Amino acid sequence: MFFHGLIRQERERIMKRSINVIFGGMLAALVSVSAAWAGSAASVNQTGDDGVTLVVQRDGKPARVETAINPAQQFMLKKKARAAVKQASRPRSARGGKFGSRAARCNPLGGSGSAFVGQNGVGNSAAVTQKGAHNVAGIIQDGNGNKSHIVQKGKGHFAETIQAGNNNSAYVIQRC
Repeated sequence: MFFHGLIRQERERIMKRSINVIFGGMLAALVSVSAAWAGSAASVNQTGDDGVTLVVQRDGKPARVETAINPAQQFMLKKKARAAVKQASRPRSARGGKFGSRAARCNPLGGSGSAFVGQNGVGNSAAVTQKGAHNVAGIIQDGNGNKSHIVQKGKGHFAETIQAGNNNSAYVIQRC
């Protein structure tokens, strides 16, 4: 009976690894199909339980990355991340509107984008919001209760979150 339990655990571990390899291959295919990057790139890889990460990139400046480990920090960072995602996701009217203006560069017309979400587990949630041209986003979750949200505005951004574990939260916001 003991050995049957070990064999079952090993099969589950191999199955999860296989699923992650498949999801990773699909994400790599998305990247190779996309146009050359003109924007920003961000990647969050969380392994373990109860991690919280917020990445914000704006106007070609270096990324601001925040992580939280203890419960009080996690609560405050999640609250801050939800507010940032809400603000970044809301529609804005183009100010200026002249060709070549900041508003026109940040909200390009036409183009294509792609997104991929792969989940293995229970209670995971993933959301991708993209506005602009040639943006690519990928979310891979293996575990239970993981949350990931990617918001990209502008042109040529790439973002991915990979979560292996339980109750991890990742937020990536990239804006022109």
